[in-house]
Parts: sequence; structure tokens; C-alpha cells
Amino acid sequence: MTEEKQQRRNRMPSSAKKQRADKMLNYLIVFMILLILITITIIVKNAGSEPEPAKELNEQPIETVDKQPVKEDDEQDEVEQAPVKEKEETLVEGDPIVASVIVDPAWEPTPTTQTGEHVSLYVASTDWQEKIETLSRTTGLAHDNMIVLRVGNNGGTQNAIGVVTSADGTEKYRVSMEWVDEQGWLPTKLEKLHTTEGAY
Repeated sequence: MTEEKQQRRNRMPSSAKKQRADKMLNYLIVFMILLILITITIIVKNAGSEPEPAKELNEQPIETVDKQPVKEDDEQDEVEQAPVKEKEETLVEGDPIVASVIVDPAWEPTPTTQTGEHVSLYVASTDWQEKIETLSRTTGLAHDNMIVLRVGNNGGTQNAIGVVTSADGTEKYRVSMEWVDEQGWLPTKLEKLHTTEGAY
């Protein structure tokens, strides 16, 4: 009997060792699976976000390769080829009122604080003040050197026209303008006048 007990004792430790080894092996397998999943997740995430920077890097050398050094003569040719819209002044002959007409594509709308649907007003209001500011900016006359003779409708609810002179009366102008939604009053034409009689 003692031999059987001894064999049982010998078996128990070996089976306990096997169980521990199996548990350890199972833990290692779970740990390896987790590492593989984490690695796959990182690779997938990086693969999804990598093409854009790689594409940018690839495009830049192509652009620089295609570009050739530009000589000064070539630059002058390019400037001459690209028509640049400049301020145009047309002299008017035979008109007793208008001396010349100026159209400048560089004119920009007078910034507005108005919001919502625009209503053109010809009484003291924000709209009125912005029209006066447009007249000043377009003619180059300062507010304290400008006499406003008339500001009125110019054939439409979103079009206006104003006639002004310098304080000493030597400079006379008529300015046409149109409303640009959310931007303000844009000058479309500046007329230098011989006289203000009949100009409005």
C-alpha cells in the first residue's frame, strides 16, 4: 500500500505541473493573439492615413521636375501675354456735362454692416452712410472736402448714383454704384464732370 500511496504522490505533482504548464501555455497564446491583433490594428490605421502624405511627397518632385528655370525674357513675355485689366479713362468729346469716364476693375465694394435682405434707403441710415463712403472712396475726396449734391436711384432698387463736388467746387464727379449682397456698394463708373448743371 505504501507503494501505491507513493505512486499517487508522484503522479499528483506531475499532473499539477502539467496543469500549470497548460495554464501558462494558454496565457501565452492569449497574450500572443492580443499582440497580433494590436499589430494588425496599428498597420490598418497607418495604412489608411499614409497614402495622403505619400501622395503629396510624390507629387512635389514631379512638379519641380516639370518646372524649368524661367529666364527674365520669358517672364516679360508671360506678363505681356496675360492681359491685366487696368483702370480705363475715356475722354468724352462734345458732351457739355461729362469730361471723362473712368472704370476701374480694382474697385471693391465698400464694406457693409448690413445683414439680411438689402433695402436701398435715401435718408439718414446705415445704407445712406455706406453710399456716402463709396462716393468718398471712389472720387478720392475726403468727407470734410466733399459736398454731396444728390444721391438717388439709378434705374433699379439695387443701383444708385451720386453727384458730388470738392468743397471749393473745382472737382465735380458723378458715381454709379450697385449693391453686392453681403459685401456692400460697388462703384461701377466714375464720371468727371465739366458742370453739375443737368448732371442729376
